[in-house]
Order: sequence, then C-alpha cells, then structure tokens
Amino acid sequence: MDEEKEEDLLELIKKSMTNFLEQLAAEYYSYLGYFVKTNVKFGLRNSGGWKGEMDVVAYHPESLTLLHIETSMDADSWGHRYNMFKRKFSTAESYYRKIFKFKIKKIEKMAIVGLSVPRQQPDLWKIVPVKYIPHFIQEITDYLSQFSPLTHAIPENFSLLRAIQFAIHFDKGKRLIG
Repeated sequence: MDEEKEEDLLELIKKSMTNFLEQLAAEYYSYLGYFVKTNVKFGLRNSGGWKGEMDVVAYHPESLTLLHIETSMDADSWGHRYNMFKRKFSTAESYYRKIFKFKIKKIEKMAIVGLSVPRQQPDLWKIVPVKYIPHFIQEITDYLSQFSPLTHAIPENFSLLRAIQFAIHFDKGKRLIG
C-alpha cells in the first residue's frame, strides 16, 4: 500500500472511531434525559462551507443546561489537542444562542478524549473540563450495571448502550457456553 493510501486509511479509521465516541456520548446523554443533536454545523461562510461543527450538543429541559461535547480518540500530543479544542470551543461559543433559541440558564463544555489517563493534568483543563475516555466508559458501565436487561432492557434505539448493558450482565464471571 502506498503512503498516501495508508494515510487515507488511517484518517478513515480515526474518523470512524471518533464517530463511535460521538454516538456513545449522544446515546448516553439522550438516555439521561437530554435532547441531543450531533454534528451541528455553524457559521456558514460566503465562500461555502462552515466555520465549524459541534460534535454533540445536549440540552437538559429541566435544568435548562446546554452541554457542548467535543470528542477525540486521536493520538496527538496534549499541546496539539489544546490548540484544536481551544479553537473548536471558542469558535462555537458565539453561536450557541443563535442556533439554540430555547431558554438556556447554563452552558457547559466538555472534551471526551484520551485513551489513557495522563500522570499530570494537561493544559487542556484550563479551557474546558476533560473527561478521559476510560473514565467516561466507566461512568456509563457503572450507571448501566444497575439495570438488568432481563427486567429493564435499554431500548433498542440506544444500540451502543444496549450492547454495553448486555455485555455487563453476561460478563459477571460466568462462562455461559462450553
């Protein structure tokens, strides 16, 4: 495989993994009672295209909280991530109330990133709260482990959450086959 095709393949894999994380975040917050929208484009340019895109936006109607989530499963340096997320969040900030016309009391931001937890807190925390992917997965599994799929199955439209629920339930140290 030539170098250009290999780079294209790696980019495609990276994007599909990010889409997984976006979908998981969207399902989880939707299941928690938020209204969720993904891949929200904003800032139409005169020359075409958009100024940016928000990965996941979740609105909680009771608390009137708008939560903007950016996700990444990249292997980039924390310095690169800092610059990328700073740009993404600061660019989106002026569009929240233009796009979402409902009452908002509080706006929260979060980055879900990092396949491992660094020893030192990265500078990214200075601009936005960070939830590391292992902690996010643990939060979801802790929450879902409360519910047996036999008596409280996650609805089928939450396919990732439902798969996690079944995996938790049937992986309680039991060997079911053989």
